Amino acid sequence: MKFQILPKDKCPCGSGKEYRKCHSPKRDRSDNNIWRGPGYNQVIYFGDKEPVSGFHFDKAKRGEFKLLRDDDRIPLPRFFCVDDSILECKAIVRYLSISVENNTIRFAGSVGINCDLQSEIPILIGCSDINSITKFEANFAGKPISYEKGVWSIFIGEDENPIARIKKQPQWFRFLYASGYLVEAEAAGEINFSLYANIKGFNLFTLAIPFGEIEIPHPQIFVIDHQTTCQFEIEKERVSWDLVLHQDVFSEKKRARKDSRLFLGFKKDGGVDFEDFDESVRKHFLNPIKLRIGVSTPDLSATIGKFNEILDRTIRTISEDGGFLFEETSNRILEADFRDYVLTVLKSSGYYAFAEPSRRGGFIDILLKNGESEGIVEFKVWGRRKYKEVIKQVLDYGTPWTTEYATVMINPNEGSILDKFVDNAKKAPGFKYISDENQDPTALQKLTSSHYLTKWDRHLVVSHYIINTTML
Repeated sequence: MKFQILPKDKCPCGSGKEYRKCHSPKRDRSDNNIWRGPGYNQVIYFGDKEPVSGFHFDKAKRGEFKLLRDDDRIPLPRFFCVDDSILECKAIVRYLSISVENNTIRFAGSVGINCDLQSEIPILIGCSDINSITKFEANFAGKPISYEKGVWSIFIGEDENPIARIKKQPQWFRFLYASGYLVEAEAAGEINFSLYANIKGFNLFTLAIPFGEIEIPHPQIFVIDHQTTCQFEIEKERVSWDLVLHQDVFSEKKRARKDSRLFLGFKKDGGVDFEDFDESVRKHFLNPIKLRIGVSTPDLSATIGKFNEILDRTIRTISEDGGFLFEETSNRILEADFRDYVLTVLKSSGYYAFAEPSRRGGFIDILLKNGESEGIVEFKVWGRRKYKEVIKQVLDYGTPWTTEYATVMINPNEGSILDKFVDNAKKAPGFKYISDENQDPTALQKLTSSHYLTKWDRHLVVSHYIINTTML
């Protein structure tokens, strides 16, 4: 396979910059530059968070990479090699859908393949947490089809495993990876699939297609019973001069490429629409890609989901029976008093909740813990000190390990503050979108905003609660 990266091509690192202005060897000749290209030896980097003693790989077109630590074998991805004739194939994704059934979320689709090859034709179907998958079904034109579960790398343009090829003639590696199911077909036709997983606060599904031409329709998202934000991302194939094999590389939760195309979803007419994506026309892409569909449902998350239920019940109890007095005069309402009241309810429900722990030069109103999940909640009274900056404040307290965020705004005024709250949200760091901004005033209003923080290269969702005290 002949594959080149020319000076004016996009850099394979995913920065979106031209190669000559990014990782060209004319700019960086060091060993740290793994995209320096032809004229340099190729290197295999492998490792783990703890020291290893060796490396094992299968000597075939299909196998597995493993790290050795004494007598233990630590699995890295399984691999599957396909020669470059697969780039002559065209895939037409007929439909993609995501729906919620009880506590399960279902990812389904149909992929039509136009190809004259006699060899096996693979696609990868998966999600961010392979252990959350409860059921997988697939067929080829209605007939049974083979598939295997694992963390996979499809190497494109290889006729044997890449370790063997690296000893012969250096050339760029082209590959896609995904955790889930490697599905194989032997002829042109249509692959139908359904993947079921335990629903979480954030659900990420992937479909990796190693073909030269691909058409993709507008995804159909059916989660209208929950506060929802969605992201649809088209990620290009990976290209690298050296081969990097490390546990962290294969995490689906990390956005490794910065030049991918991102479409943000918003609720509309009982479903979800994606910006700049026509529902009636399939989008066309060249070269292998992996699509990623992220669905955030904060009220189903490990910490904010439970907080949402407790806050809702607390407001209903206050409205019906008292228990906490929102004073009629706004200057009598103390956000700390209400926070402490909610904190008492949280703790009495067996929740791991803490008031005002120190974090990043400030004090968090409520820090929630559930296993490895961490939620941060900030309380404010509308019109009080720094109330316009509440979203920035809650995001500033976060770390790369914070999983969920929420704000609670207490509105003591007669009128609605929804429009003004939305205007303030649009000025928050990394703002992308805010949902359900045209709702009618109620005692407890709920919104969800989406943000992208460049310092962590992460998309975040913040849940917002507006308490209109005059309606209690």
